[in-house]
Amino acid sequence: MTIGGRAKAAALSAASKAGVPLNNQSKEFLADFASFKAGTLTTLNEEIKRITGAAVTKDEANKRIIPSMPNASDDPDTYMAKMETVRERLQIVKLRAGMALNQGLKQAYDIPWSKVVSQIEDGSLPQKRMDALTAEGLSDEEAFAKVESEFPTSMLEKAMNQGQ
Repeated sequence: MTIGGRAKAAALSAASKAGVPLNNQSKEFLADFASFKAGTLTTLNEEIKRITGAAVTKDEANKRIIPSMPNASDDPDTYMAKMETVRERLQIVKLRAGMALNQGLKQAYDIPWSKVVSQIEDGSLPQKRMDALTAEGLSDEEAFAKVESEFPTSMLEKAMNQGQ
């Protein structure tokens, strides 16, 4: 992110903390910035774990994990954006664990994070889940509602937009 982008995020964050109402465009910018930071940290943490196979120390957690989590020092809009990002990342963790289990793997880490994300965004994983649910006897509407609850909303939207 550019210095100008960081300065803009800092100014908007300060305004939000001060209780200044932000317009939707400013809220969206802050949400995108928070998501970008959290996504970058998640990718970095995944790579460190994959390369070293080691747990993260408290110092590493303070530097790499804690900043991506919602905390009391965040402005309200950044807090909510981080919360949504954490919720989506937890959905991906659950999906990845399910994929590993279905493939007979002992650890979800054996499936790259990026593979799960790309299969969600290209629509193949949600479609596979829809097919399985309808094969179990759920109606299309019931299956779609279940898929919507199991997959990150922003990624489903991206998949649906690519399919149009």
